[in-house]
Amino acid sequence: MNDAWFDRFRKVHPDDVPDDYVEYKGLLYLTAAYLLSYGCTIFHSVSFVWKEKAWLLAGKSGVGKTTQYLNWKKLFPKEIRMISGDMPILDFRKGRIMVCPSPWNGKENFKGASPCELGGIVFLKQGKENVFHEADQCESILTLFHQFCPIPENKEEIRILALMVERIEKEVPLWTFVNDGTQESLKVLRSAILDYLETEEP
Repeated sequence: MNDAWFDRFRKVHPDDVPDDYVEYKGLLYLTAAYLLSYGCTIFHSVSFVWKEKAWLLAGKSGVGKTTQYLNWKKLFPKEIRMISGDMPILDFRKGRIMVCPSPWNGKENFKGASPCELGGIVFLKQGKENVFHEADQCESILTLFHQFCPIPENKEEIRILALMVERIEKEVPLWTFVNDGTQESLKVLRSAILDYLETEEP
């Protein structure tokens, strides 16, 4: 990262944020934008392999993505393998959307599994009850754009991101899960996806 880019990212962070963190986050956004021209980019989510597919838990920071993963690991420890704890790479270059590891794995540094085909995305929200349902299309489009890491600089980058969102909308299931973050909520999440997989089997 050159000085001009560093200064640009430095200005959008509070003064008490260390320079090395500014550089870390800046490299994330620059890499995500660079990957666009290769049909890939970085997507903010917890990603793991289950039932031979990759599943993404997406949402705002602090919404409980890592909590749901840890609940799953505690209740069903042999079922899942982590891909990335924070910022997996999505690869759109082939007939399937692939989820791949990246160097940006969150403060817990959860990582490990090899690339895997995307199975579905769950948008997490906090609530007092556990309610799982198909995501509203308009809301999911906006949420997907917000979870992509590139900050588009021009019309071409906006066009590429829009095509990525369109492919996700067409090719993978999208759900919203309002939950209380308990182990019981994880059982609801897991059961709901299992029900979907059973209906999708030929």
